[in-house]
Amino acid sequence: NYIRNTNVIINRIDRIEWDKQEDRNAILGEALFYRSYWYYRLTLTFGDVPFIDYEIDRAKLDFYSHSKLAIFKQIQADLEFASKWLPEVTLKDRPSKYTALHLLAKVYLLNLKFSKAIEAATSVINGPYSLMTKRFGKWQNDNFRNVIWDLHWPENKALGENTESIWINVDRAEAPENAKTGGTGTMRSHTPNWHGQLVR
Repeated sequence: NYIRNTNVIINRIDRIEWDKQEDRNAILGEALFYRSYWYYRLTLTFGDVPFIDYEIDRAKLDFYSHSKLAIFKQIQADLEFASKWLPEVTLKDRPSKYTALHLLAKVYLLNLKFSKAIEAATSVINGPYSLMTKRFGKWQNDNFRNVIWDLHWPENKALGENTESIWINVDRAEAPENAKTGGTGTMRSHTPNWHGQLVR
């Protein structure tokens, strides 16, 4: 669904008369980022997968896998575009230039572009982020805990004062029913409960 939706945006981007080319490119960059993100995850999980870079508007059964190396090359180009046009600062649940650069650094490593990976990662490190050194959030007045606890406490991750967060997707068990996904309910399926009594 994510890939399908981004392909709809990419395919229809020029059906709109844009007042500013920058606005068009920012929206296109966000769609390319999301498509790249999902193909990055798919290829690292499954290897060669069908790469669909067009809008499917009718029934289709003839899908063929593409080389993951070819997909890495394509998502590198897409992320280079995205990192050029996405805004430097966004809400934490929207990708920014630095979100794209962070993922691009990983893709450069996959493509053996080590100098470019260092350059992209350095841009993120020198971006508008900084390591948290002071207590913050829900437990900040509890002297038994420390800043590492604060960083990993679920309610603190998306706080504006958390200057380490680059991009956040909140999906927690205590979220309202219409705000969480099936991922929350199936988390134990993907991260086994190793300390449970049924494990032999």
